[in-house]
Amino acid sequence: MLELVFCQVQTSPVPPLGGPINSRAASLAAMVVLGLLGLAAFGLIYYRKRRLQNTVEAQFKDFRERAVALMDQLDGLRQRHKTLPATDPDFTVAMSGATLALYNEVSRDLDYLWERWLKVMEIWEQAQWRIRAGSGLGVKPTEEARKLLGGGEIDELVRQSSSCKQRLDRLNLGHEQAREHLKAAREELAAIQSALSKGTGVLLPSDPQHGEIEAAEQALAEAERMIAADPIGADASIVHTRRELSALSGRPDGRTAWRSESPSYSMIDELAAAAERLRAATARLRLSDLLSLFARAWVAVWVIGILFGLLTTLMPLVIFVAGFLIIFVGAWMFWRAVASWFWFGMRR
Repeated sequence: MLELVFCQVQTSPVPPLGGPINSRAASLAAMVVLGLLGLAAFGLIYYRKRRLQNTVEAQFKDFRERAVALMDQLDGLRQRHKTLPATDPDFTVAMSGATLALYNEVSRDLDYLWERWLKVMEIWEQAQWRIRAGSGLGVKPTEEARKLLGGGEIDELVRQSSSCKQRLDRLNLGHEQAREHLKAAREELAAIQSALSKGTGVLLPSDPQHGEIEAAEQALAEAERMIAADPIGADASIVHTRRELSALSGRPDGRTAWRSESPSYSMIDELAAAAERLRAATARLRLSDLLSLFARAWVAVWVIGILFGLLTTLMPLVIFVAGFLIIFVGAWMFWRAVASWFWFGMRR
């Protein structure tokens, strides 16, 4: 006979595998992971700082080179302006009229540019100090230096110095251009006289154009006397006389057959300065700036949402307080009116 024997076995709880060893390992693993994450964050911050530092240092180097070149250019223009009456052989007498006015205008502009350049030197020193101050992981001093260097101050000074150079060139070439225009005007006058006199070259006082021709001759003679001291004013007078001669020649369109050779101020410098400012603004608009702007906008939306939520919850209390204030102010004004009426009635 088969007998089944049941044995009662007392079991004890099985301890977890590893015990305290696994807990310590998990803690160490968490510490290692956190340390690696911190190291990675530190590396990213350091990389961003070094990249910004290198960019600003290159920008500062370019700024310094351009500032030195601008200083040399301004020194040369100031020296050229100062010695212009002595070095130009055409200036045999003292300047006067429009020429003197242009000369003084260039002098004022050069002095103003020099003062502006001294302010550029202050920007130089401030940017250099901020670059040196940003030696740690902080990027605020370096960002401030980048903003100082990207102000576009030198571009504007370069454009204005180019304008001064063009006006000095005009002063240097004023006598030559005035003489060339005077020669061309007299040739035009002789051609008109020949056409009106039918080849004789002599106009009678009864001719209808006699007065205009005589006035043109006198204007050209006066301009010739002005060339030595005031070539700019003489050239302007010659230009005006040539326009009158062009209209007198009987052209149906009334336009002149010549073009002034006086240099006009080029717009290339202004376009270059505008393009440089646009490039600097685009370079400053980086991904980190966009993310920062997005974060600020998100915080602003979140705060506005909280305010709306609080106002919705507290709206009954706000209405009650506003009603109480309105009733209180009305009662106070009524009391003052009654008190005033009572006071004046008692005095009567």
